Amino acid sequence: METRWDFRVRPDNYTVNLFPFAKTLSKAYRDLIKNKEWKNLAIVYEENEALIRLQELLQDPLMQEKKRKVLVKQLVPGQEYRKLLKEIGRAGVQNIIVDVPTENIISFLRHAKEVDMMSEYYNYFITSLDLHTIDLEEFQYGGTNISGFRLVDDSAREFEDISQVWYSGALGFGHRKTKDKTHLKITARGLTGEIKFDRYGFRSDLNLKLIELTHEGLQDAGDWSVKAGIKITGNTTKAIEEVKASLKNKTLIVTTLLNPPYIALKEGANLRGNSRYEGYCVDLIEEISKVLGFKYKFREVADHTYGKRNEWGEWNGMIRELIEGKADLAVVDLTITYEREDAVDFTMPFMNLGISILFKKPSRKIPKLFSFLSPLSLEVWVYMVTAFLGVSLFLFIVARFSPYEWTNPHPCDPHPDTLENQFTLLNTLWFTGGSLLQQGCEVTPRAVSTRVVSGIWWFFTLIMVSSYTANLAAFLTVQRMSSPIESADDLAKQTSIQYGCLRSGSTQAFFKDSNIPTFKRMWNFMESARPSVFVDSNLKGVERVKKGNYAFLMESTSIEYIVERNCELMQIGGLLDSKGYGIATPSGSPYRTLLSSAILKLQEGGILEILKQKWWKNKEKNCIKEEASLSGSASELGLDNVGGVFVVLSSGLCMACLIVVLEFTWKLRKLPSEEREPLCVEMCREMKFAIMCRGDSKPVRKESLPPSNSLSLIQFSSLGNLNSKETIS
Repeated sequence: METRWDFRVRPDNYTVNLFPFAKTLSKAYRDLIKNKEWKNLAIVYEENEALIRLQELLQDPLMQEKKRKVLVKQLVPGQEYRKLLKEIGRAGVQNIIVDVPTENIISFLRHAKEVDMMSEYYNYFITSLDLHTIDLEEFQYGGTNISGFRLVDDSAREFEDISQVWYSGALGFGHRKTKDKTHLKITARGLTGEIKFDRYGFRSDLNLKLIELTHEGLQDAGDWSVKAGIKITGNTTKAIEEVKASLKNKTLIVTTLLNPPYIALKEGANLRGNSRYEGYCVDLIEEISKVLGFKYKFREVADHTYGKRNEWGEWNGMIRELIEGKADLAVVDLTITYEREDAVDFTMPFMNLGISILFKKPSRKIPKLFSFLSPLSLEVWVYMVTAFLGVSLFLFIVARFSPYEWTNPHPCDPHPDTLENQFTLLNTLWFTGGSLLQQGCEVTPRAVSTRVVSGIWWFFTLIMVSSYTANLAAFLTVQRMSSPIESADDLAKQTSIQYGCLRSGSTQAFFKDSNIPTFKRMWNFMESARPSVFVDSNLKGVERVKKGNYAFLMESTSIEYIVERNCELMQIGGLLDSKGYGIATPSGSPYRTLLSSAILKLQEGGILEILKQKWWKNKEKNCIKEEASLSGSASELGLDNVGGVFVVLSSGLCMACLIVVLEFTWKLRKLPSEEREPLCVEMCREMKFAIMCRGDSKPVRKESLPPSNSLSLIQFSSLGNLNSKETIS
């Protein structure tokens, strides 16, 4: 009968081994690691037989698919463990399986403590089944998660009976056992629980107790059996309370980078420590520390980057500092992504947002010279002119057709030889034109038919003029801006305006990994652009936008802050995605749950919204209100708004001057040549008479008769102030 580790697959026919079967024990190790969801781990062993105990773990499909990274290190017996532990630490591995002789476990843990690998972020699983026999008091207050399996069941009745026998000094004790002759199977109960053997004499069916080191020493945390697998039974509430107690007065290192309003340097001299910084995240950590009772120390990340994994799987920025254990928290506008979640842990989001576009506001559109024509489209203007001419012609025909529009030119003669109609073609155009411009006219319709036509035309002009007047106010007082882009699709379809994002950030990763055609096309453009459209910080991106012809893709919350303080910038389109900012912690950090609870408490209390209003709103200047007042309220009109009206007025006056000169010339040429002077003299004389305003009457000048006409008296109003008498020709 054997009680030791035996890695043979088939023993001889005369051997029965009480030690757990190697393959069964290996399955227990594998199930525990899968339950803990360790994504990377290191195996430290001394004896080659250890690999047999861990064969189920090494053959796990996740290992074969490289979804779980394993670092295997063998210790040379007799040598110290510090050098090997430093190699593991530099590799960024914080989950370690230790398979060393029981008597060397204390030395191993002490060496780990000396190389600063016994913090709350490290997990050690000891394969020895005798871990409960070791005094681990010097390690139980450091927060390190040390666990292992125990074969002895101290809660069983047999354990108490045997303990009493040992204390009483008796040499033997009795126990129950049964034997099945058919299968050579023996069952008994002892210190290690129920003892069963298979047909080969191996103890392949057994129960193991999972134990973990707490502030109160080694405590039961679960059970494992061949049939049920691993079952965690630890007191979660008690564990959280222990972690919360360990946080009291503990100083956490917070890695960050400068990016207002999240983190910024405070103005002032002789500032040290946390007093150098201010911003949303500074206040956030302060509020969380009040809830949980810890202290903190801000430290800027060395390479001033958020964190991105390169093609070799190595991280930079704040993520790297968390992986290497140089920081406890990473707080800034750090986006929660799948890739980062694979390397570190995140709390629940303290702010939700999405990617949007920052662009420079286009210059205000200068009103056109004839902007007063803008209230109506060109098509409507064409229809109005057509209606004006059509109605004028129609009224002319109706007036000539209706007998009631023909009147006696000499009322004193009851039987005139001729009748006349006031709706000549020119008078009709004058009548419809005056109605269109809401003015009166001396020509009025007499017949019912012409009055119906006139009434319908008046109604039409009433609606059109009212609509024009209402829309004219908006066009003359509101200055509109024309932007070359309105959305991400507009950016993707053009190449004249460059666009980019932050280098080594989540926005860059979003476009790089996106399968949406528009975003893929945008990524190809950004990647191939020369010079590079990527920037090293958000501030540099904003400065590039201010220079013009560049759009910056960044988080919407940052855009809100920038637009609030730079009135020449604006946000284009909506959100391209949905994500959140969270506080990052090292993988497996015991503080993540407490931090998430604190964030939820601050959110329910409205503290997070108060902090955002405090750091986002610009007390000195509000661009949104200024823009609303400028575009929504009436403002005085400038010459640019009504300049076209003055042009029309000037053109009309010039046309009137030209016509009056033509009229003067035409009338003057009808006078006898011997009675008129040169054109310039007559024109100057008539201009002098008009300017001097000497009276409203003047003598009549006679026109010369055409040769073919008989003599007749023609009286007409003279064009000049001539002192000649009336003559009859």
